[in-house]
Amino acid sequence: MSSLRLWYRATATAADEELDHDTLETQVKPLLMETMAGDITLITLMAATEQTSDRLSAETWGDGDLSFTLGVLPPPLAICRDVGHLRQRVAHWGYGTADGALYLPIVWTGKGPLYGEVIGKMPGEHSGEHDCQYRQPVHLGDSLRQPLYRLGQRLIGELGGIPSCYLLQFALKGDGIDFDRLWPFPTRAALASMGIQEPDLFTCHGRCLRGEAIYDLRIGSHHPYYHPTDF
Repeated sequence: MSSLRLWYRATATAADEELDHDTLETQVKPLLMETMAGDITLITLMAATEQTSDRLSAETWGDGDLSFTLGVLPPPLAICRDVGHLRQRVAHWGYGTADGALYLPIVWTGKGPLYGEVIGKMPGEHSGEHDCQYRQPVHLGDSLRQPLYRLGQRLIGELGGIPSCYLLQFALKGDGIDFDRLWPFPTRAALASMGIQEPDLFTCHGRCLRGEAIYDLRIGSHHPYYHPTDF
C-alpha cells in the first residue's frame, strides 16, 4: 500500500470520543508508521463537509482510508451515526439500552471476529495522573461475556460490517447488558490498548484494512485486571 489517509473531524478535542488531530499526529500516526509501509496523511473533515458525508463516503472512500470520525465512513457503516436507530434495533432483540462507560473491542477480520478484553472509562475525577482515562483489561465473567459476544457478532453481521476494529459501548445492569452504541473505528478508548494488548487496536485497524491475518489478541499476564464497578 503506497499511502494511508486518516480521516478525523476538525472540531474534535481531547474531551471527545473521536480522536483529535494532536492525538492522531503524536500517538496513532507514529504507531502505524512502525507497522504499515507507505506515507500516512491526516485528512481533516471540516464541519461544512460533514453535511455531505454520505456522498463523500460513497465517492471518495478507498482502500487506503482509515476513518476516525462518524462524519465519513465506508457506506455499509454509515448507519452507526444513528444511535437511536441502533438502540431500537437492539432493544427488539431483548437487550436494554443506556449510556455506558464500558467498551468491547471487536476486531472483525475476513475470517471472523476476535474479541479483546473490555475497556472502561474512569470517571474524570478519578482518572489520576494518566493522560488516558481509559483502562484495559476489565474483568467480566463468562455469563456476561458470551451474551456480549453474541450481540456484537449479530449486530455487525446484520449491518454488513467490513473488516475493521469496532468498539461496542455498553453498560452493565444487574446481571444483564445495556447497549449504548457501536463505534466502527477505534475511538479514544482504544488508547488504553497501547502497551497493554498485542496487537493494539490501532494496529488491528490497519491490518484489517490491508487484509492481513490477525490470529489472537493478547494481554500480558503482568497487567492487573480492573473490576466493572471501577467505572
